Amino acid sequence: QKSEIFLALPPKKRGTAECSRILKGTKQELEKLLRVAKNKIPFEFEIYLVQPSISKQKVSDEILTLLGVTENYLMQVGNTPLQVIVNA
Repeated sequence: QKSEIFLALPPKKRGTAECSRILKGTKQELEKLLRVAKNKIPFEFEIYLVQPSISKQKVSDEILTLLGVTENYLMQVGNTPLQVIVNA
């Protein structure tokens, strides 16, 4: 169910402060999308992960495993594709 994706976005903590994991839009807009999802109005979205510090040629097996597990989770929970953008 797509609404479960929204519940899996806890705030990111840095030291003693919390910061949002949302880079575009607001928490209020995300909550509005959750209400839409609960009303079963069909919509689709994609998640883009931008990691310019990762080289496509030199990415470690651990990072590839993490990305694979993340993509699998997103597809299972919300049928949501993951797009990863890295340094060529």
